[in-house]
Amino acid sequence: MPRKLRLRSPALATVLGGLFLTAAISGVASAQIPDSSGTIHGCYNVHNGNLRVVSNPGECRHPEAAITWSQQGPAGPKGDKGDTGPAGPTGPQGPQGDTGPKGDTGAQGPVGPQGDKGDTGDTGPTGPQGPQGDTGPQGPAGPQQAATGFINPDGTVSPISGPAPTVTRTAAGVYTFTINIANACFVPSFNPWAGSFTVSGNGGGCSGGVSTTVATSDGQDHFISYLAVPTLTSSASALAQRSARAANRFPASR
Repeated sequence: MPRKLRLRSPALATVLGGLFLTAAISGVASAQIPDSSGTIHGCYNVHNGNLRVVSNPGECRHPEAAITWSQQGPAGPKGDKGDTGPAGPTGPQGPQGDTGPKGDTGAQGPVGPQGDKGDTGDTGPTGPQGPQGDTGPQGPAGPQQAATGFINPDGTVSPISGPAPTVTRTAAGVYTFTINIANACFVPSFNPWAGSFTVSGNGGGCSGGVSTTVATSDGQDHFISYLAVPTLTSSASALAQRSARAANRFPASR
């Protein structure tokens, strides 16, 4: 059994303590105590109980025994859980994490209220031309204008108003006069112009148009004025009456 070191007086204890402290300081100066692992090495005299600190167990001498202890004592028992501390300040927002996998489709919600009408959009491009439609029914005949003008001595025509007739000179002083516009029947009348001659050929049939022969009384080529008034009747008497009235519009000579 190791011997216990007994200090018989405070003065002796003070002296020994000073010596022990001096030896410890001297040992610290010459070696690393504790070592790199945090272990303290010592040599204990089994006869007188003296203890000295060394840098390694190999420094112990007879009758010393090497002992070691840790600079840090063994961990004590776990203490009781402390009270919860106050919440710390909110830290800065961390970086956004990766997008997680797509979740399952949820149940369809109820239909929301109808929104306000939006602004009118821009006009779209013109579409392609559609197919041509069917031909509509023919409309009623419009009003016809009376035809007036001159037959020149060579058979050409100088129209003044209305549709121009077709005139052909077939012989000296003889002309074929034809006029036909749409569904109207033009009743022609003829008068001499600048000459002492008469003209025959007033009136004519009315079947889709009027065609009559005009002749001068002297058998010579002359200027002849014409007036053709449209009518819807084919009666010969009506044509004659219209021709007689129309003849009064041109003088016999000039």
